[in-house]
Amino acid sequence: MPAEIPPPLQVCAVVQQGPAPSLVLLGSSWLGRAYLGALVDAHQGLHGWLELWVQSSGEPTLLDEREVGTNPEIDARWKRWAASLSGDPTFIATGFESTHPLPVWLDPAKGKAVVPRDSSS
Repeated sequence: MPAEIPPPLQVCAVVQQGPAPSLVLLGSSWLGRAYLGALVDAHQGLHGWLELWVQSSGEPTLLDEREVGTNPEIDARWKRWAASLSGDPTFIATGFESTHPLPVWLDPAKGKAVVPRDSSS
């Protein structure tokens, strides 16, 4: 496989160093959590700070009693919320607002993203 060319811009999560490295949590709501991120170029030059929102899953939500709390409804509300931000000039679309990416675990200690794989594949 040929060497991969680094992308011109990368969206990165900021990791707080220490005995237990961790992502920097900016805030949370029933929709998800906001972490500190950065937009960097191929030479690791910082171009701006970001708020990275990650949709919550498997947690109780604060829904109105008339609302359905099924996964499809919660997912639909996430998509509507993300779509409402598209008019904001500071909003950066990644495509993951409406299409779920594969699961990724961030290993803050190593500073790497890990994509879970089946051991037999």
